[in-house]
Amino acid sequence: MKKVVAVTAFVFLVLVGYFLSQRHSQRSSPEVEILTQSGERVSFQVELAKTPEERAKGLMFRQYLPSNQGMLFIFDQEKRHWFWMKNTLISLDMIFINQEQRVVGIVHQAQPEKTNPLGGWKSKYILEINGGLAEKYGIKEGDKIKFKNLSLN
Repeated sequence: MKKVVAVTAFVFLVLVGYFLSQRHSQRSSPEVEILTQSGERVSFQVELAKTPEERAKGLMFRQYLPSNQGMLFIFDQEKRHWFWMKNTLISLDMIFINQEQRVVGIVHQAQPEKTNPLGGWKSKYILEINGGLAEKYGIKEGDKIKFKNLSLN
């Protein structure tokens, strides 16, 4: 009898662990949604760059970035941020976002491998996406940003 109870308890724990892990793996990826002034909604699944090390590496050495993906750089405070393209192999649009979650500036089609400083808008977040997409989707200064499935703390 004790053996049956022990086996049943073990199977129960294994099943609970399995279902919890499945639930965790089905959580949605972090996403940035942009509501353009023309009323369009554009969404990008994003990787997060929160730590100094993650922000320093960014999208360096990537040879490809899917068109529905990007990287969101998250800073502790709003201030003027400058980026460069050293060791970055693909052209990028850099969308600078303030703490009120509005687009305050865009670097269009930053050229790979360049080391000149880009940006400088007072921002708390920077979204990097494939070069040319900001123009393609009509993303402009003043557009509203919504963060989904993402804790900013």
